[in-house]
Amino acid sequence: LDEEAGDKEVQAAYRKGSLKCHPDRNPDDPEAGAKFDQLTRAKDTLLNPILRAELDRERKAKREVAIRNEAEDAKRRKMREELEAREDASSRRSAAAFKAPTASQTRKKAQESFASRIASREAELVESRAKLAQDLAAHLTQEDSRVRATWREGVRVTLEQIRDHVTGFEVRSVEVNDEFAVLCVSSREEALRLVLHCRERR
Repeated sequence: LDEEAGDKEVQAAYRKGSLKCHPDRNPDDPEAGAKFDQLTRAKDTLLNPILRAELDRERKAKREVAIRNEAEDAKRRKMREELEAREDASSRRSAAAFKAPTASQTRKKAQESFASRIASREAELVESRAKLAQDLAAHLTQEDSRVRATWREGVRVTLEQIRDHVTGFEVRSVEVNDEFAVLCVSSREEALRLVLHCRERR
């Protein structure tokens, strides 16, 4: 029976239903009486405007609840799918991060390698300078405080240029000719320092 059925349709449906479930027509069915009573109550409810209005309200409320539940189920389903998609993307990112270093990690490793090479080179220079100082010390006597400085062939060096070059050293005297100069300094240690200075300024 349609929800919008009028009184005539309700009466016709009642007569048709009562023929099927009336106890007199179904003596072998022990539930026939209960079915007939239920059919009669349904007919009385549908023919009573107040009871029918209340029934319509209940039906409408149930439909709205069903629609809400279906919408909520769709929302929950969508939320679950989005959550699964995020978890899957996160897993892929984690796997990628585990497999390949990031740009910042690569850059950091390169910087560490460069710093290590610089430190190693500086240590080599310090060691080389110390060895040179030891070699020079082995050839100098305690009283020897003279340094001989030579320059490339064809280059003319003046006394003024030499004095500018050794500013900061305790130079007592300078003898200059066309090929070299002999500088007399205050001590053996000062001579060593001057030799190292000249080597670095080559």
